[in-house]
Amino acid sequence: MINKRINSDRIFNPILNNHKGINLNNKNKYGNISSCKCNSTCSCNGNCGKSCKCTKFYAEDDDKLVFFNDDSYAVYRLGEWRNNYKLNLLGIDNEIPATQITKNQSLNIIDEIRKYNFNFKGFRINGMVGLAIRFNELQNEDVGELIDTEEKEYYNIKNELNKLKLENPSDFIEINNEKFLIYKLKENCHGAILSKPVNEFTRKYSTVYLSKIKLSGI
Repeated sequence: MINKRINSDRIFNPILNNHKGINLNNKNKYGNISSCKCNSTCSCNGNCGKSCKCTKFYAEDDDKLVFFNDDSYAVYRLGEWRNNYKLNLLGIDNEIPATQITKNQSLNIIDEIRKYNFNFKGFRINGMVGLAIRFNELQNEDVGELIDTEEKEYYNIKNELNKLKLENPSDFIEINNEKFLIYKLKENCHGAILSKPVNEFTRKYSTVYLSKIKLSGI
């Protein structure tokens, strides 16, 4: 899954170094580690969330219903995209946005990722290409071709998202269902938005963190 409503500026700084942490900002939202009451084991002093206790903590969700207009939840269906995707984080996953809010969140995340730019092997690449190179074992592929592929995939995924049949925002669903994948969104003490599956159906089918990207080392 693509991490819902993630603060992408905390991921891509710098994207191609050796650190595979979640949050690569130089400081947490409180300015330093001593301000974070949750963190006791993070080797990055609260910057990445790799071992920070707060990345694993969520308040118990007492909600029994999820309204499709509630922006504290991301709601998906299991399915397949019409096009094949190699780089796009949302496109390589099998989770299809089911609500307008989730669709908008997905579009915003993709656009935020793409706005980050890096120099790599003589090319100027965006964040989507950078993530694919970093985590999807594409380091040895032609960078120019990856850039062209990402442009095509971006056009395709936007078209698919804009043509999705979405749930009525005034409707709702029980949390315990086997029709929708539902994630509760919560901000941790470092300002990163984390997503937690809220039912067994979602826990069974959800992938780990940023879609099918291989995050070995986290």
